[in-house]
Amino acid sequence: MAALPAHADARAELIGALNQDRQSRGLPALVEAPALMQAAEAHVGDMVERGYVGVHAPDGTDAGIWLQRAGVQTPVFSAVAVSNLPEHWNLAKAVLRTQSMADVLQWPGPVKIGVGFHEKMFRLADGGLTAEAWSIIVAQDTPAPVTDAVAELLRQINAARARKGIDPVRINDKLMRAAEMQAEDMAANSYIGHGSPGGPDLIDRVKAVGYDFTWAAENTAAGQGSAQLAVEAWDSSPGHAKTLYGIEFDEVGIAYRYGPIAKGALVLPHLWVAVFGRR
Repeated sequence: MAALPAHADARAELIGALNQDRQSRGLPALVEAPALMQAAEAHVGDMVERGYVGVHAPDGTDAGIWLQRAGVQTPVFSAVAVSNLPEHWNLAKAVLRTQSMADVLQWPGPVKIGVGFHEKMFRLADGGLTAEAWSIIVAQDTPAPVTDAVAELLRQINAARARKGIDPVRINDKLMRAAEMQAEDMAANSYIGHGSPGGPDLIDRVKAVGYDFTWAAENTAAGQGSAQLAVEAWDSSPGHAKTLYGIEFDEVGIAYRYGPIAKGALVLPHLWVAVFGRR
C-alpha cells in the first residue's frame, strides 16, 4: 500500500478509512469540524516543538487544552497521537484500537473530527527521531432535547403495532407516573435498565402508583435522538419487540428525559421509557 500523501490528502484518506468503519456499522459519516482541526493542528505543533508524541504533554497537560483554546465545549471527546504509521488504513486501525476513540467513533449520533498532521521527521526530547506525527481528535456532538417526545413516542409505538395488525395502546395516567419514576431514576443514577441496584423494580413501581394489573412490562432506551429511532431499537431487539408488540397490552405510560447519562466513554442523551400494562 502506498504511503500517505501530505496534508489535505492524508487527512482525507484517514477520515475516509474511519468512515468506512462507520458505514459498515450503519452510522453517519464523520463531520469535519474547523475548530477541532484547529485544536488538532495546535496539538501536533506542540508535539513537534517540545519533542514528544502523545495525548499528554511533558508537563502533564492533555489534548483537552487545545480544545479549550479553540473554543470547543463538548461533554465527550477523545484524542490520540500517533507516529511512524504512514499507511492510512493501518493508522485507522490503530485509532480504532484505542478504546476511548472507538467508543466515540462508534457513537450512533453525529461525531465531529479534527486531524492534525506533521509530515516530516522531528527530534524527540530524548534525542531520538520520529517520522510524521498525527493528532486525531473526535467529539460526540450534543443534540438538543426532543420536543413533544411523549406524544411522538406514543404515535411511533402505535404505528409500529398497526404495521403488524396489533391494536393500539392508550395512555394511562398511573402508568405515566410509573414511567416517570423510572426515567428520573435512570437520569439520577446514570444507567439504562429497569431498576437501579437496591431500588424498586417495574412491579414495585406499578404497584406503588396503584395500577391494578394483570400484565405489565417495560422498555427503556438511551441515546436515540428521536422517538422513531427508539422504537426501531426496540423492534430490532427480540426481548423489547416482545413487549412492544404484546397483544396482551392495551395501556401504556411514557416518559422522556434528556439526561444525559454516562456509558463508558460516552455521554448518552435522550432517555426513553414505555411501561405497558393491562388491567
